[in-house]
Amino acid sequence: MVLRAPAGLTTAHVLIVGALVGACASSVGPPTAGDAIDVRSDSIDSRPEVAERDVPPFDVPQDADASRDSTFDTPTDVLADAPPDSPLDTPFDVPPDVPVDAPRDVPPDIVLPITPVEIAAGYYHTCARRIDGSVRCWGHLTGVAPRTVVGLTLVTSLTGGTWHTCGLRFDGTVRCWGRNDGWQIGSGSMDESVRDPAVVSGLSGVTQITADWAHSCARLGDGALRCWGRNLDGQLGDGTVVAARATPVVVLGVRNALQVEAGARQTCALLTDGTVLCWGRNEYGQLGLGFVLDEIIAAAPVQGVRTATQIAVGSYHACARLRDGTVQCWGHNDAGQTGDGTMDTMRPAPATVPGLAGVVEVSCGERHTCARMIDGTVRCWGSNADGQIGDGTMGGERRAPVPVPTLRNVAHVTAGYSHTCASLSDHTVWCWGSNAYGQIGDGTMDDRLSPTLVAGM
Repeated sequence: MVLRAPAGLTTAHVLIVGALVGACASSVGPPTAGDAIDVRSDSIDSRPEVAERDVPPFDVPQDADASRDSTFDTPTDVLADAPPDSPLDTPFDVPPDVPVDAPRDVPPDIVLPITPVEIAAGYYHTCARRIDGSVRCWGHLTGVAPRTVVGLTLVTSLTGGTWHTCGLRFDGTVRCWGRNDGWQIGSGSMDESVRDPAVVSGLSGVTQITADWAHSCARLGDGALRCWGRNLDGQLGDGTVVAARATPVVVLGVRNALQVEAGARQTCALLTDGTVLCWGRNEYGQLGLGFVLDEIIAAAPVQGVRTATQIAVGSYHACARLRDGTVQCWGHNDAGQTGDGTMDTMRPAPATVPGLAGVVEVSCGERHTCARMIDGTVRCWGSNADGQIGDGTMGGERRAPVPVPTLRNVAHVTAGYSHTCASLSDHTVWCWGSNAYGQIGDGTMDDRLSPTLVAGM
């Protein structure tokens, strides 16, 4: 749903930054060892029910309508040390030979400090990638505090789908885990869930990844794209409408891509010339073509966007940051998530967000949007049903951007389904909004109306 990592990031960059920060680590004290999480699940029978409609051979969830009753479903083991009042009571299995928080496959002469640098927010879970290449997750079926994902190392980028998560490793390969009912894991497995981080089949040379509801995509070093998972709306971009693809397929008609972003049932790509292409579902105008149509299976240009430098795709709306630091948004707008001061059901063509300048990053959630500003502050707009705007209130909508008053020195922001998270320049992580499944990461399941420090990072 959000921009994951700048194009061109290499292993050398990660290791050099790690060594430099590690040299200064003594000034802040040694890292605190934490618990580890095994992302396996012995059963999916205990998962909450999801409203579905029958489309053989898969059960496809109904269109999301901003209801907080939509169920997030990540098939992972839960923690034995969950709080007594938590519903998370399934036994937690950690392999006895895995050192807690010990980076694996790390060259012995490289010092890799343990600090969070990137966040991926799904529907009801959150994950953070740290400079040592490890990943910590919290939320639904994971726990109310961060736990390290076992068996996943040297990750350089991270993306959170609705019910699954993917990590890009330093060698250009991709690992995914979680729900697989749409074959969104990409390993070739047709199991309903994949318990361990699995290698996405046939992918190498990947530089950026994205995931949303039930499909995932990757950008390769040559600017080509690959996608896999559910394809009932043509969101994979291979010119077909079929139930799903269990392994990556080539996205047709897209070359020289700088970035790819997945929405619930659509996908968009930013090209090197500053234009944007989108394909897939278009019932709310989320493809930005200027008109509404059920689906477009071939990549089509977004109307009027010519100088984009970053894109963000939410469930049913999207935004582009332009070269001049302004933002244009389009698509579903029932809660003011396009930020143009209206609450129309749909906005099929891009509209400029008034009064917003100096934006360096934009992120789209289910029905809200946030932007990181050049001065290190954050502004959000759209639905505030669960406090995801972060202005200390809950309820209603924000039709225009409002500041998140307590945040300063923000280095990264990401919007989930009904919560939002940011990492600061001091490497701390703060989240706010819905916390019904522990996705805020503060050890509770209480909603937070303003940024709250994630414990144990």
